[in-house]
Amino acid sequence: MKPLSRLLIIGADSADPDLIEKWGAAGDLPNLMQLRACGAFGRVRNPVACDAGAAWPTFHSGLEPGNQPQFDGGRYFDPLDYKVKFHPPEVAAPAIWDELSRAGKRCFVMDAPYAKLARNLSGISIVDWGTHNSTVGDGKMCFSASPITVVDEVLSLVGPDPAGGRACDDYWPATPADCRRFLALHLDRIRKKTTLIKHFLAQGRWDYFEAVYGDLHCVGHHLWHINDPTHPRYRATAETALGEPLRTCYKALDQGIGEILTMVDDRTLIVFYASHGIGPQYTGTSLLDRILYNLEHGIHSKRKNPSLKKRLRALWRAAPRDLRLALMPLRNRFRGALGHSLFLPHPETRKFFEVFCTNGTGGVRINLRGRESHGLVDPSDYGVLLDRVSSDLSKIVNVETGEPLIDQIVRLQEIFPGPYASQLPDLGLVWNRKHPIRYVSSPQIGTLAQEHVDGRSGDHRQEGLFLAAGHGVRGGGLNKVVEAADFAPTIRRIFGLPPQACDGKPIDALSAGPLF
Repeated sequence: MKPLSRLLIIGADSADPDLIEKWGAAGDLPNLMQLRACGAFGRVRNPVACDAGAAWPTFHSGLEPGNQPQFDGGRYFDPLDYKVKFHPPEVAAPAIWDELSRAGKRCFVMDAPYAKLARNLSGISIVDWGTHNSTVGDGKMCFSASPITVVDEVLSLVGPDPAGGRACDDYWPATPADCRRFLALHLDRIRKKTTLIKHFLAQGRWDYFEAVYGDLHCVGHHLWHINDPTHPRYRATAETALGEPLRTCYKALDQGIGEILTMVDDRTLIVFYASHGIGPQYTGTSLLDRILYNLEHGIHSKRKNPSLKKRLRALWRAAPRDLRLALMPLRNRFRGALGHSLFLPHPETRKFFEVFCTNGTGGVRINLRGRESHGLVDPSDYGVLLDRVSSDLSKIVNVETGEPLIDQIVRLQEIFPGPYASQLPDLGLVWNRKHPIRYVSSPQIGTLAQEHVDGRSGDHRQEGLFLAAGHGVRGGGLNKVVEAADFAPTIRRIFGLPPQACDGKPIDALSAGPLF
């Protein structure tokens, strides 16, 4: 066997495994199905209750939350002032390409989600040209590259990001015309990223080449409802007007992959990586904090008289859902003046409160003495309180279905131990997302209504998918689900690097030993 010349990773951020298999079987994704037919394939399990923000950092580092700081992209809760913050660029999960670069390998990395600019890379690093979210995770894109001359090279070839460097949540496409424009800009971005990948792939000799498409992520969030008749926002007229926007994007991605594959030889190992899935956006996140308040203080607990801002917010929440969605772009102009936290104020005065984890998982933080600056719960009472809160939460039901609100309650700091464990929520509540979550009830909390309206109609499923073909790959479907943390140690073995302490183990089907 000839030695390996290149590892090529094509990432599809939040490309859903079920949709890939469904549309692949229908003949719409011939290039992906060709990879599947001639290589290895399998499902990927992301860190439980942290899939959206930890999927890519875990893939790139081999470390799960607890052993690296990015359980929610760059966002974290600061126990000193009880505020949500974003890590500075120097605080990030270690990336496999830095390790390869130090070993003398030439690397190209473009738009890897939540990955910082690699300034000392032996090769090229590009961030925030066309991604779902910024490298930090705060939605503020900052296109940059190292070497800096690559910025002009990109701009001269394809121009700036067709989305204008704006996060997809800034668009809130509501009308069919909005959705059509939103789809068009992401199709344009797929085409231009394919052009960039082909351009840089043709330059010189790369040992490691990774480029990630973020457009299926954006379109999945905002256009899921167009073709889901069970979704509350589904309208047959919109489906007639727009066709199948997600399917159109998946087909465009497949076409781009086909163009890229014409440039590789039989000494290339190709990995297509779909990080995590997409489905309907049904969430108890943001409702959870009022649930927790009632669990601590009782159903009839009274908060202070509402301010003018709160009265205006109450009027907003009382408006019909479709009206709120239509007015969302106008409302966003007043975010600074009338906008509010998803959570109740003054968490420091409570024994437990909501912290953000993902839309698919609610986070519960115990106000622990010695950890939080105004901790109220003695460490000796911590376990008993977690038991009681977990028991009370498990009794809450979705009023419209009678089913439990929560599928799974996870003690995150226990299952993800390590130097960063204290940054995690104490509990992760994986929502039951079979149906919309509009009203919830239990004897302890009474009946509460979901007040927050999210412009997203789609959100993440935990499972991902990989397809691998080419040099050294043992073909066929895997008989087990692999972990996201398994890929970094696999890449180390492929390149003959010494093993490092991590949470994953090499995938034998991709490499039984060094291939370089």
